[in-house]
Amino acid sequence: MPLTQKELNQELIILTALAKAFSEQSTLLIGELRYMNNYHFNQAVKEVDMFIKQIESNLPKEYHQHLETVGDIYHNINLEMRRNK
Repeated sequence: MPLTQKELNQELIILTALAKAFSEQSTLLIGELRYMNNYHFNQAVKEVDMFIKQIESNLPKEYHQHLETVGDIYHNINLEMRRNK
Protein backbone atom coordinates (compact mmCIF):
# COMPACT_ATOMS: atom_id res chain seq x y z
CA MET A 1 0.00 0.00 0.00
CA PRO A 2 1.49 3.39 -0.96
CA LEU A 3 2.42 5.89 1.72
CA THR A 4 0.28 8.92 2.37
CA GLN A 5 1.96 12.27 1.73
CA LYS A 6 2.39 12.77 5.48
CA GLU A 7 3.98 9.31 5.88
CA LEU A 8 6.24 9.95 2.88
CA ASN A 9 7.40 13.25 4.34
CA GLN A 10 8.10 11.56 7.68
CA GLU A 11 10.18 8.82 6.01
CA LEU A 12 12.07 11.42 3.98
CA ILE A 13 12.81 13.36 7.17
CA ILE A 14 14.25 10.25 8.83
CA LEU A 15 16.35 9.36 5.78
CA THR A 16 17.56 12.91 5.23
CA ALA A 17 18.52 13.31 8.90
CA LEU A 18 20.46 10.06 8.67
CA ALA A 19 22.15 11.30 5.49
CA LYS A 20 23.11 14.52 7.29
CA ALA A 21 24.61 12.44 10.10
CA PHE A 22 26.62 10.49 7.50
CA SER A 23 27.84 13.72 5.93
CA GLU A 24 28.77 15.20 9.31
CA GLN A 25 30.56 12.01 10.34
CA SER A 26 32.50 11.98 7.07
CA THR A 27 34.37 15.14 8.04
CA LEU A 28 36.11 13.17 10.79
CA LEU A 29 37.57 10.75 8.24
CA ILE A 30 39.05 13.25 5.78
CA GLY A 31 42.56 12.11 4.91
CA GLU A 32 42.27 8.86 6.86
CA LEU A 33 41.36 6.43 4.08
CA ARG A 34 43.51 4.78 1.44
CA TYR A 35 43.29 6.05 -2.14
CA MET A 36 40.56 3.80 -3.59
CA ASN A 37 38.50 3.83 -0.42
CA ASN A 38 39.00 7.59 -0.27
CA TYR A 39 37.77 8.02 -3.84
CA HIS A 40 34.57 6.04 -3.25
CA PHE A 41 34.07 7.69 0.11
CA ASN A 42 34.36 11.18 -1.41
CA GLN A 43 31.93 10.23 -4.17
CA ALA A 44 29.45 8.90 -1.61
CA VAL A 45 29.68 12.10 0.44
CA LYS A 46 29.07 14.25 -2.65
CA GLU A 47 26.05 12.17 -3.67
CA VAL A 48 24.60 12.25 -0.16
CA ASP A 49 25.06 16.02 0.04
CA MET A 50 23.25 16.46 -3.30
CA PHE A 51 20.46 14.16 -2.06
CA ILE A 52 20.09 16.24 1.12
CA LYS A 53 19.81 19.49 -0.85
CA GLN A 54 17.25 18.00 -3.21
CA ILE A 55 15.04 16.60 -0.44
CA GLU A 56 15.27 19.75 1.68
CA SER A 57 14.31 21.96 -1.24
CA ASN A 58 11.20 19.85 -1.96
CA LEU A 59 10.16 19.24 1.64
CA PRO A 60 7.25 21.44 2.74
CA LYS A 61 8.41 24.24 5.06
CA GLU A 62 6.32 22.97 7.97
CA TYR A 63 8.54 19.84 8.11
CA HIS A 64 11.90 21.66 8.29
CA GLN A 65 11.84 22.06 12.08
CA HIS A 66 11.04 18.36 12.47
CA LEU A 67 13.98 17.52 10.18
CA GLU A 68 16.26 19.62 12.37
CA THR A 69 14.97 17.87 15.50
CA VAL A 70 15.54 14.39 14.05
CA GLY A 71 18.98 15.48 12.83
CA ASP A 72 19.85 16.63 16.34
CA ILE A 73 18.87 13.19 17.66
CA TYR A 74 21.30 11.47 15.27
CA HIS A 75 24.00 14.03 16.14
CA ASN A 76 23.53 13.37 19.85
CA ILE A 77 23.67 9.60 19.33
CA ASN A 78 27.02 10.00 17.55
CA LEU A 79 28.35 12.17 20.37
CA GLU A 80 27.23 9.63 22.96
CA MET A 81 28.88 6.75 21.08
CA ARG A 82 32.18 8.69 21.02
CA ARG A 83 31.98 9.29 24.75
CA ASN A 84 31.38 5.57 25.45
CA LYS A 85 34.17 4.11 23.32
